[in-house]
Amino acid sequence: YTGRRDEQTGAVVPDPRGNVVVFPFVDGGSEVGAKYRGPNKQFWQPKGGKRTFWNADVLDDPALHDGRHALVITEGEIDALSLSQVFGNKWAVVSLPTGATGAP
Repeated sequence: YTGRRDEQTGAVVPDPRGNVVVFPFVDGGSEVGAKYRGPNKQFWQPKGGKRTFWNADVLDDPALHDGRHALVITEGEIDALSLSQVFGNKWAVVSLPTGATGAP
C-alpha cells in the first residue's frame, strides 16, 4: 500500500496519495514489521519490527511442503512481487528482510 510521513511524528501513515510504498511484513496473518520505499529509492525500516521474510505466510502452504510448489527467495520485495505476478500460485516466493546487504 502507499503512505506518507506524518509531519509531526515522522511515522508512515496509510495514504492512497502518499509518496511512500509500504511493504508490510506479515507473519501468522499479522503485520510484524514493514519496509518503506520513499522518493529517490530511499529505503528504511522502523525499529522493533520482527526480522522475517516478506510474504512469510506462504511458507505455511501445504503445496510447498509436499513439493508441488518450489520456494524462491529473492533479494527484494519488488523482485518477489514480479515473480508472483508472472508465476502465480505455482511458486512460493519470499524476499530477504533487508535485501542482499543484510544491514539492519
